[in-house]
Amino acid sequence: MGFMFITINGHLGSGKSTVCALIKEQYDFEVFNTGSIQRKIANQMQISTLELNKKSKEDFSVDNLIDNTIVEFATEHNGENIIFDSRLAWHFVPKSFKVRLTIDPATAAQRVFNNRKSQEESYLSVEEALDKLADRQQIEAERYKMIYNLDINDENNYDLIVDTSYLSPQEVADIIIDKHKQWIKTP
Repeated sequence: MGFMFITINGHLGSGKSTVCALIKEQYDFEVFNTGSIQRKIANQMQISTLELNKKSKEDFSVDNLIDNTIVEFATEHNGENIIFDSRLAWHFVPKSFKVRLTIDPATAAQRVFNNRKSQEESYLSVEEALDKLADRQQIEAERYKMIYNLDINDENNYDLIVDTSYLSPQEVADIIIDKHKQWIKTP
């Protein structure tokens, strides 16, 4: 039985990338990460991801580029084991197991503050991380509502919602795979 497409959306700091890496390693999935595409575009424009999100409210070309890339990739890799680490892949890859990872905002800020991946994700304090993460999530939610009339926070969009606040990445990966297997068997 093949796994095929899983789309993972989630709050910043919820562990999406770590969980995707575990699923890739343990279940032989390829990971398609739209965040890396967005960061590459921001770097090319010499602006931060937050600045790119703000700019994207007026210029939909970045979203269109990312969204078209998702659709093309899903079409080209239909039937393969792919996990999409993406805010909107659940919408653009409708025949997927749709997962949303949530997290307590203070826990997310602490995680992001302690696990800085780049200069852009470098914060002076946990409080600053909390504020900037909230700003970024609000900007993204408003943009997706404006562009696509989608409420990214509507839990009805997802097949599974996992609060990662007090779970290890391995526990989250195991839950996703277990629930996905059940989902595949459901007529």
